[in-house]
Amino acid sequence: MLTASSAGSAVDAIAPFAPQVWSWRGHAIRYVVQGSGSPLVLVHGFGASIGHWRHNIPVLAAAGYRVYALDLLGFGGSAKPALPYTLDLWAELLVDFWQQHIQQPAVFIGNSIGALLSLMMAARHPQLTAGAVLLNCAGGLNHRSHELSPIFRLFMSVFTALAASPVTGPFLFDRVRQRQRIRATLEQVYRNPAAITDELVEILYAPSCDVGAQQVFASILTAPPGPTPEA
Repeated sequence: MLTASSAGSAVDAIAPFAPQVWSWRGHAIRYVVQGSGSPLVLVHGFGASIGHWRHNIPVLAAAGYRVYALDLLGFGGSAKPALPYTLDLWAELLVDFWQQHIQQPAVFIGNSIGALLSLMMAARHPQLTAGAVLLNCAGGLNHRSHELSPIFRLFMSVFTALAASPVTGPFLFDRVRQRQRIRATLEQVYRNPAAITDELVEILYAPSCDVGAQQVFASILTAPPGPTPEA
């Protein structure tokens, strides 16, 4: 179920788009639809949500597209059940969302892991896909061990074990999700510092307060990285 913690300023950022809830395999999935015309599907990245597209949705809708954006299971205002999270799971979600709500070839536009998911949709389901736009495409859901130096591989192994532990995991997650840490991370990846607003920080922070958010974080850290963009 959607929880009150995701109903604050993070939801306010998408309130003009009239968010709706769709039940997928018994889990609540938040999504928005705006505009009319050829369909576009916006797929967010790790830890993000519909709110990341708040400035893009009205512009694309005004340009003559029917814009769909959804919170992937485990993120944003969608449910956060204790499951093994994988790229394949989210790809199945996107296929079912397309069958339920779109039913004509759509362009999938994704950021980070959302870009990799968009590429997977184009490669695996060409009959559903009119095209894919990849923004900062992720190389996988998480690091591939053979790509890491021995020291960083050891560090990630220890960090993952601590994050997955029921004893240390909640404490570590609470440290990672602090607003100042979120802001510091954004400063590393945003070219325009003016885009790092309190609203953006809250869009990322609020869903981390939901019941189940820490288990989602741990599951993703221990998940298989999935297919490479090259594959």
